[in-house]
Amino acid sequence: PDTFSFGLILKTIANSGVPSSAEHAEAILQRMEESFGVKPRERHYLGVIRAYSRVRQRDVTDPRKAEAILQKMKERYFENKSVKPNTAIYSACISAYGGSKEYNSPLKVMELFEELQGLYDETGDEDFKPDSMMYASVLDAISKSKTGKKAIKGGDSSLRLA
Repeated sequence: PDTFSFGLILKTIANSGVPSSAEHAEAILQRMEESFGVKPRERHYLGVIRAYSRVRQRDVTDPRKAEAILQKMKERYFENKSVKPNTAIYSACISAYGGSKEYNSPLKVMELFEELQGLYDETGDEDFKPDSMMYASVLDAISKSKTGKKAIKGGDSSLRLA
């Protein structure tokens, strides 16, 4: 199998909505490199993160697992620039927190947004520039939470248009 094949498999799994799809997608991502020597690209990580954001019966840990995938990407990016955690990746991770039962999910959403905004401010790289999908993901995730107002009132940041 090649990167294209794995991309199709991960996308299909992410869109399936099967409760165990996220875990299966993550296992495939891990096996890509370990068993087949295929280096995951941005779209592969995105497929796994989207799988965690689309699971119908979400566990409190699902958003954290999506964020852990993002963290792995960031580590790889800062080590050797092999994969870049772009705006689409951050939006998918933020969507995983939307509707989460985790109490502090709106705060995590704002934290992720501010991290991406900081990367854009620091580098000027357009791949880090928040776009309309990012803003929609942030607003949607916060609006689904009972504690969403705290995320907006509690921080000194705002959703500024770049």
